[in-house]
Amino acid sequence: MLLCASRRVAATIPQRTGSCSLYSLHVAARWAGKPPQKPKVPLRPFILNPDIVAWRDKTLAALGGAGTTAGDDFLFTRTFDQRFVLAVADGVSGWSDQGIDPAQFSQALLYYAHLHSSAAPHPQDCLQQAYDSVLADNQVNLGSSTACILSLDAASGLLTSANLGDSGFCIVRDNAIAYTSPVQAHYFNCPYQLSKYKIGRGRNLLYNTSAMDSPRAADVHEQTLRDGDIIIAYTDGIFDNVWLDEMAQICNLVLKRPESDSGDTQAQLIALNIAHHTRKRMFSDDETPFEVEARRNRINFPGGKVDDATVIVVMVKERTD
Repeated sequence: MLLCASRRVAATIPQRTGSCSLYSLHVAARWAGKPPQKPKVPLRPFILNPDIVAWRDKTLAALGGAGTTAGDDFLFTRTFDQRFVLAVADGVSGWSDQGIDPAQFSQALLYYAHLHSSAAPHPQDCLQQAYDSVLADNQVNLGSSTACILSLDAASGLLTSANLGDSGFCIVRDNAIAYTSPVQAHYFNCPYQLSKYKIGRGRNLLYNTSAMDSPRAADVHEQTLRDGDIIIAYTDGIFDNVWLDEMAQICNLVLKRPESDSGDTQAQLIALNIAHHTRKRMFSDDETPFEVEARRNRINFPGGKVDDATVIVVMVKERTD
């Protein structure tokens, strides 16, 4: 059984202030940590800064998942009057083979991204400052993570994003995929990632920055949104198991349901159905995007890929009041 949680994060974002918003944004999040597995090497104790631990628990509780886990993934949402920021990150699981908890890095990275998102409105600048903070944090010793940060302006409808690796997002418009962030990978199943690791011995230990991907390598995208657009941000647990066209179909089916007549309900149902479909695919023999990509690389990997899965859905509605 996968642990999962979801909640509509906000109704109308932002509330009307002195300036006028063109759009309201309706948001929902859902996540599921993969079933527990015994690590090859015992994981080192979780020793993150207490402020990060408190923020992590508060974030999950605020999104409706107190006491749950997103596994190696993490996420956040934040509102600034006319601006809304959301992010997903996926800690690279391979670190567990060395006794390092992969969740530590992704949680710390998004903690600092959340912290810097007020002063760094562009997602790439936010990602850079968050990464710099992780490198300076002596309690985050080792790890790697992909990351996707989006900023939405409710006054103008402008979406700005920075995506590094194989987390990402898509935009559904008129029942079809209108945009998909490109996957960045060095080779199959090795995405671009922000990393922190040491080289040298004894007192000569230094953090290696020469072999790391940089936030400046992130794919940056800008797009003006329209009434009815649906933004779906996800980690690769979603993307590897569910076809993009299926996400568009799920959106279309939800919008046709008579009980889903509000943006809040629609966002909630889309997030829930994408997560549910992902979990089914993980444990099925159905052909998946990951299977197809593996086959292109002459690797036999039939069926679903069991992984942590996180999704954030944003419904864009033109204001009528």
